Amino acid sequence: MIFQNLWHWVGRVDQLSQVGDYITCGVAQKPIVVVRSDDGGLRKFSNACLHRAGPAARNNGNAKYFRCFYHGWTYDLAGQLRATPQYERQPQDDSFLPQMGVETWGPFVVINPDPNSVSPSDSLGDLRDRFVEYRLEDVSFRRRVVLEADCNWKVLEENARECYHCFRVHPYFTAAYEVENAITERFDLGPFLFVDQRNKTFLTKTEESAVSLTRDMAAFRRSSPARRGLQGQEATGLYFVFPFANFYLTLARDHMSARRMVPVDVEPTRSERDFFFEPDEAQEIVDDNIEFGIQNMKEDLEICESVQKGLHSRFHNPGCYAPKELAVHHFHGLLRRMFV
Repeated sequence: MIFQNLWHWVGRVDQLSQVGDYITCGVAQKPIVVVRSDDGGLRKFSNACLHRAGPAARNNGNAKYFRCFYHGWTYDLAGQLRATPQYERQPQDDSFLPQMGVETWGPFVVINPDPNSVSPSDSLGDLRDRFVEYRLEDVSFRRRVVLEADCNWKVLEENARECYHCFRVHPYFTAAYEVENAITERFDLGPFLFVDQRNKTFLTKTEESAVSLTRDMAAFRRSSPARRGLQGQEATGLYFVFPFANFYLTLARDHMSARRMVPVDVEPTRSERDFFFEPDEAQEIVDDNIEFGIQNMKEDLEICESVQKGLHSRFHNPGCYAPKELAVHHFHGLLRRMFV
């Protein structure tokens, strides 16, 4: 129910660069195809055949048409029915797979299962202008990281929306950024968090080997060059931006990443994260950034799995919000609005 009328990130523009390029995905228990159609635009339609709901497409790829894997009914790249093998019924001009909204934002392809939904521009409000200096449309995809956790997707979303836990959970991140001074700002559908980099190494109270590694990691974050055109705090700090319910951006001085939480079931959740860099960025910087991101992801997934176990305890009663959890409070309010 939560995902029925929201915009969702389902793929990248570079995956749909040529006519016939397509991706398949599922949103709100609806199988969907997104394709670059013959007119050069993007089309999004149901991936359930009009006959008996078989799949018209599988996986990702390039196609001249879509032929259902069940009985062979065939559709063109606009989703219009063109052939019904061994069946005298002639396709009608209005025989289309159900169409839905699809748009792009920078390198992202976003869709909405609700055909009457507002555009993502209206949904995002002034968020596009707020971060225009990051030039989302100019970055290049370099790698995807996929991890799974035994917890509900909302536990991961709550975790992402606050840095209150960073001292305890993320020693490397705390060494590189002033987590104690994290700033939260809010807009209608979601907040964004800002943390600035440290000018000096933050030493954690751990064994000497870990302190040394933490010091090296902090130095890497400070020495990494800023992306072209970034100035002020954007050239030193880090933004976490939450435009949609289960999707957020990390806007860093030297790269950008996009992450979504995909519910596999009530509790198992798949965390998918794509990393984007300047097209000419050195591979060494790319690798270091991604390893830093993977380390933080693993730390979050581990603590969130423990939190999920705690939520099952009959002794647990929800606690109050801490001052640094404004964005978590906002997220819970957003969930309540979705159920009204």
